[in-house]
Amino acid sequence: MATLRLPLFDGTYTLDGYTPAERKVITTLFDAVYEAQGFILASPVYHNAISGSLKNALDFLELLYTTHASGMKGKVAGIIAAQGGTSGSGMNTLTTMLLAARAMGAWVAPTMVAIPGSRKAFDETGLAQNPTIDQRLRRLGAEVARASAMFAAHWIVEEHSQRAFHKALMKE
Repeated sequence: MATLRLPLFDGTYTLDGYTPAERKVITTLFDAVYEAQGFILASPVYHNAISGSLKNALDFLELLYTTHASGMKGKVAGIIAAQGGTSGSGMNTLTTMLLAARAMGAWVAPTMVAIPGSRKAFDETGLAQNPTIDQRLRRLGAEVARASAMFAAHWIVEEHSQRAFHKALMKE
């Protein structure tokens, strides 16, 4: 998936104040979350919290939450916190993502990964240099994949109301 450049969430709970191009980006996010059976939330540790970009995306997903169950309901979320330094544990960032995902109806995988010293944790190809971090990331991915398949097989999604909502949001 390409990088989405979301506008700032304006807190109005409609897309009326956004340009058609901004609405398209926002509904692309909605569609991606809706179509996914599971996903990974990852954030750098910024002042012991999640990044503003992730918070903004979660704020937009609130539109799905208030209109019907949630775009995250019945989905599995894995969470990762990457901190540039080695002081602290990243736990506040992980906890923030855990609480947000649960509040929006997601089931959070039990393995959560904090990566201290993330600037040096990966090689030039993107592979983890530390076998423990590599193992935890792989375990998280496997948990999300396994649980996502189980949830998808048994969770009822209100697809028609979701699609109708998307169409209503796109009206100008």
